[in-house]
Amino acid sequence: MIGQPDVDAVYEACQEATAILGQEVNPVVLTPAEWRSSRSGFVKGLRRGTLVALTGG
Repeated sequence: MIGQPDVDAVYEACQEATAILGQEVNPVVLTPAEWRSSRSGFVKGLRRGTLVALTGG
């Protein structure tokens, strides 16, 4: 996730997704600045792939 989400809500949603999918779902939360400037291999790999914008409230 990029931004400042409610961390408790993120972890709750990941637990629900894990139960439904039968596959562990682990969140990664980055600020917009971290997303733009990150040189980590993980972030580079994400940027190369398909991104899906999610919104909710």
